[in-house]
Amino acid sequence: MEGLFPIISMPFDKKGNIDLEDLEAEVEYGISKGIDGIGVAFGSEINKLTDEERQIVTRTIVNQNRGRVPVVINTGASSTVVSVLYSKLAQEDGADGIMCLPPPSLSGEIIIKYFLEIDSNVNIPIFIQDAGPCSIPETVGKELSESSRNISYAKIETSPLPDTVQKWIEICGDSVSVFGGASGVYLLEELMYGSKGTMPHFAFIPMFRKVLDLFKSNDLMGAQVEFERYKSVFNCGLPQIFMTKEILKRAGVFKSVDLREPVNPPAPELWKDFVRNYELLE
Repeated sequence: MEGLFPIISMPFDKKGNIDLEDLEAEVEYGISKGIDGIGVAFGSEINKLTDEERQIVTRTIVNQNRGRVPVVINTGASSTVVSVLYSKLAQEDGADGIMCLPPPSLSGEIIIKYFLEIDSNVNIPIFIQDAGPCSIPETVGKELSESSRNISYAKIETSPLPDTVQKWIEICGDSVSVFGGASGVYLLEELMYGSKGTMPHFAFIPMFRKVLDLFKSNDLMGAQVEFERYKSVFNCGLPQIFMTKEILKRAGVFKSVDLREPVNPPAPELWKDFVRNYELLE
């Protein structure tokens, strides 16, 4: 797996129910714009879903996708038992891979034990997610890739980015395919260090597709020019989770921009700044 694996934005109606019709439309939109895979993770508000909803979402995406691109489901949880359960269910429901963020503040030894228990219960590729308080040492990633059957990918989001991406690639070599995250803000630097792909939000799929293609064709200047066009939107301060739903609504994919409660709404001035900068791109 490599390339553009955007993270699904979960569509909800005004009552907080998942809009499965919009979810199917989002899958089709992404595939029509050239994505290489689909991810479901915290940007999908997966932490706000019931266990039953997690399965419904996975099955809906898998059924709509019909094997056209790989589907990766986040199955990390605060206990090993629950992570194993989520991982086994994701595999049963048709996921092509899983991604796990371990609980925070664990030693390297315990992180290894956590991942190896998950690894022993599935037969699909596993992404290590390295993010924030759940930071994972690069040496642990290398050991996991060498002592497991399925752990061969990593999504890196720990500051300082993209330096952490570089360290993972230097230490793990070819044993781990490194993807960038963090909404794709550091995509170009990550690519230059050797990352195999990116897992941004669904908001700017056409731009990310173009940048990846230009970079792959060795047109670094063209890739940089295209990426820089979007910097004003990236830097406007509106959280990507809100931005993505608004853009998908404008594209006719979503009927609503609602998030599942509880949620702190962004300041009105952030919305205005985003709209002004985004409309300059259209």
